Amino acid sequence: MRFVLQKEEFFFGARKGKDRNLNTIVEQNNHNRILTVQGRLPIKLLGIDSDNGSEFINTHLFRYCETHGIKFTRGRPNRRNDNCFIEQKNYSVIKRNEGYYRYDTNEEVAVLNELYVLARLQNNFFLPSMKLKEKAYDGSKVTKKHAIAKTPYQCLPGIVSMTEDAKKRMGNDFDRLNPVVIHRKIADLQEQLERIVVRKRRARLHRVAGEVKKQSVSNTSGDRKIKNSESVKG
Repeated sequence: MRFVLQKEEFFFGARKGKDRNLNTIVEQNNHNRILTVQGRLPIKLLGIDSDNGSEFINTHLFRYCETHGIKFTRGRPNRRNDNCFIEQKNYSVIKRNEGYYRYDTNEEVAVLNELYVLARLQNNFFLPSMKLKEKAYDGSKVTKKHAIAKTPYQCLPGIVSMTEDAKKRMGNDFDRLNPVVIHRKIADLQEQLERIVVRKRRARLHRVAGEVKKQSVSNTSGDRKIKNSESVKG
C-alpha cells in the first residue's frame, strides 16, 4: 500500500556560495516544504527515500533530516527498481491523469495543481487495489492468491498505528467527498489542459509559418537583386 501525496515541484534546492542569508532562505524553504508534506500525511514522517538528484542530495535537506530525526536514504544510480513502487505510480497516477504532453506555461501549472489535488483524493479514498498474499509453484504452473481489494484509506489503519485525531480527520475527509463530482472535475481539467496544448501548437505553427514566409520573401528579394545586377552587366 502506498499513500499518494499531491504531486508538486518540491525543489529542496542546493545553492553554491557562502552567502549566509541565501543559505538561510533555502533552508527555510526546505523546512516549509517538508512541513507541507507532513501536513498531508495521516501518519508521522519517519524517512525520506529519494533519487540521486541535487534537489534532494544536498546539505540543507540532510541537515534538516538529521536535526528532526528523519531517516534519509537514496536509491542507487541507474537502478530504477530501488524505488519501484514509486516509479509505477508515475503511470498509474500521474500519466493516466495528465497524459504525455509537455507542460511549460504558468497556465498549465495552475491547472495541473488543481488536477493533482483531485487525483490524490480519488486514488487514496476511492480506487481500491489488490495486494498479492501468496504465490505457489506447481512445476511451470503459478497460482496467485490476492487479498480483498481495498483503498489506501481502508488499508492504512490496519497497517500502522494512527492517532484518534488522524483517524477522525481522515473520516471527515471521506464523508465530505463525492467520487462522481471528483471524476467530473478531473475530466474537466483534463479537457482544459488539452485545449491549452492545442492552442500552444497552433500558435507555434503560426509562428513557424510566419518565419518561413519571411525567410522566403527575403530569399526572393535577394534573387531579384542578383538577376537585376546580371542584366545591368549584360
